[in-house]
Amino acid sequence: MINKKKWLIISSVGIILCGVILYLVTPRKQTYSDINIQLDKTSDFTTDELNQGVEVVVNFFNTNWQESTLKAIEFDNNLYQNEIATKDEGARSFSDYSKENILIFTTYFKTGNKTDGSVSPHTEMGPWQFILIRQNKNSSWQVIDQGV
Repeated sequence: MINKKKWLIISSVGIILCGVILYLVTPRKQTYSDINIQLDKTSDFTTDELNQGVEVVVNFFNTNWQESTLKAIEFDNNLYQNEIATKDEGARSFSDYSKENILIFTTYFKTGNKTDGSVSPHTEMGPWQFILIRQNKNSSWQVIDQGV
């Protein structure tokens, strides 16, 4: 019969091993320190508004691209102005919204094992756009489209 001391040591080692395995197989949540964030100066949005948009993109990414690694998020004011100037051309997901209620971020990331659609595993992706909208200045940003 195993004495109490040996049983306690074996149990402790087993619990530690389970914890290590669980840690290794659980997808990591991206944090701001892991991501290169570049936000151009713009007269259209405050720094707080841009940062709120970044937070929405990071949360969306953590929820929908769990095994992938987000490397960079950019707000390029020139790209934004060009997209807004041509927003009524063609079928754009944000053409019904006013300029102050549309944010466009460009991201760069590496996919993990699990992907959807035409995106391959372990692939460097970017520029990949996230388009965010809000109903008005007092409402929250939400992702309405993403892709190349």
